[in-house]
Amino acid sequence: MTDLKKPLSIYVHVPFCEKRCPYCDFHSYENGGQEFYFFQTAKDIIEKSAELKDYCIQSIYFGGGTPSFLDEKYLCGILSTIYEVCFVDPYAEITIECNPNSFTEEKAVLYSHYGINRVSIGVQSFCDETLKILGRQHSAQQAKDAIKLACEFFDNVSIDLMYGIPSGKIILPEEYLSIIQHVSAYCLESDKFEKVSDEQCLKEQKQIQKCLANHFIERYEVSNYAMLGFDCIHNMNYWECGEWIGFGEGAKSHFEEEWDIEDKVMMGLRLMQGIHISLVQDKIDVVNELVLGGFLEINNYRVSCTDKGFDVLSAVTVKLI
Repeated sequence: MTDLKKPLSIYVHVPFCEKRCPYCDFHSYENGGQEFYFFQTAKDIIEKSAELKDYCIQSIYFGGGTPSFLDEKYLCGILSTIYEVCFVDPYAEITIECNPNSFTEEKAVLYSHYGINRVSIGVQSFCDETLKILGRQHSAQQAKDAIKLACEFFDNVSIDLMYGIPSGKIILPEEYLSIIQHVSAYCLESDKFEKVSDEQCLKEQKQIQKCLANHFIERYEVSNYAMLGFDCIHNMNYWECGEWIGFGEGAKSHFEEEWDIEDKVMMGLRLMQGIHISLVQDKIDVVNELVLGGFLEINNYRVSCTDKGFDVLSAVTVKLI
């Protein structure tokens, strides 16, 4: 990345889905006017180009919705527009979210051709019964097939897993975990489902964490795990309070704005690396109490959560902001 330009991430929101999942609270809808939507999105990118001339794009992320459900010509058109009007780092991380039932070899070839180098697959579960509970449109076998396909074309493959599902089962197939580089694991939070006890959620989270560690996929953020060198650059930019610009209906931006100290503390404590102690210097007594309680640790002027602290992250964060 050139030293003359400031780092920036781009998020492109793709709001279209084959079918909305009952637990989803993201801005999305089934089908819709794809051609007009992406014509407008490309237009917005072009109109912003003058403001982006001093930036180097370090990551591009297509999120949803279900980007892989989209006609690939629109997605590739958006990428072409970004390449034309922005300075994109040759080593930029470019991610697309995919569902197993809409990710095909044809799309994988085209994605790779247009510079996408990271695929995030919405597996959620490797158990067919659990997938039915969640209202997912794919089977466990389709998820496995999608992982194998992704690994044939991409060196950076992530999957989403969900736990804390009422009557759900945690199945973690070793042969598929051994070939991926990144996992995002989230506890189900939806008022449309019966809530599982905190104890059960924590038990399942620990089960996943332990299994991933056996494959050298280690926790680097409260809900994210990666092999060494495969932390998600795009999401790290969020958590480290960088700058990003979003395009599309549901996209948000933090562009040419200052971050509050409270935000820096809240975001930074999500990371295993934690925050610089200067951010909480005015609450050093509280920090010391949390260290004595085994919730925080201090190393090389950085304050970070222990596993015990991550288990009650919200409570720890409230004490420090």
